Amino acid sequence: MREEDLIIKARTVGKESKIKRFPRHHEVRFAEHLLKLVEAVISNHEFMVLHWQSVKESGSRTEKSQAIGFLKTWESDSINWTLTLLLADILLQFRNLQKESQRTFITLPDLLSCRDRVLNDLKLMQVYPHFGGKEEQFGVNIGRLNEHEEQEGPPTKLHKSRHSLVTTS
Repeated sequence: MREEDLIIKARTVGKESKIKRFPRHHEVRFAEHLLKLVEAVISNHEFMVLHWQSVKESGSRTEKSQAIGFLKTWESDSINWTLTLLLADILLQFRNLQKESQRTFITLPDLLSCRDRVLNDLKLMQVYPHFGGKEEQFGVNIGRLNEHEEQEGPPTKLHKSRHSLVTTS
């Protein structure tokens, strides 16, 4: 499948602006390159499914079997899709660590604190999805709640009042 195929499928649905380009192969930072690649796959998933559905309907016999295999493997509720979303959240942590370690005037304590922050985030991800991450967004989009959210009850409203020591100007 080529990007041109995805663009054609996105045009048929009227969502051409939502296509995300795949990163070029000469990215310097490995974690950043992989993150961009995974984000492009996540963003273009809908159009890839449309492409494989059209191949399934009008392709040759081998193409049809490949399309059926792709559609079964990459359904929105499959383990492969969930792992891809989780991979994006994990790669985000490593990209941040990689960028931090390549700063110009970084000190060892700065690097150690960044490492600790990444390790803490990864430990938290064992229990709950990364806050604001791809896995959490997917769960919210399909209306899936994790056990923690179900136990808390209905959502509470935030107070509009600010702390007495905080000023806005």
